[in-house]
Amino acid sequence: MSLRARQVAVRQRAEMVPGIKLRQRSGRYWLDGVQGNVIAISAPMTLDELERELTRLTKEHMDGCQG
Repeated sequence: MSLRARQVAVRQRAEMVPGIKLRQRSGRYWLDGVQGNVIAISAPMTLDELERELTRLTKEHMDGCQG
């Protein structure tokens, strides 16, 4: 998969996780999380690290939705 296709895919995945906003600059990525009045900003990640983190967050969200 090309770099551009991977970037599009992670943007789409990030949009599916509630309370998460994806930021990118110079090949590094950050996830901003909002819970109430608290904003958490992740450490800068590579695209590979971001893909792993989105997989983890998506799994946690889905597990929480199943009750």
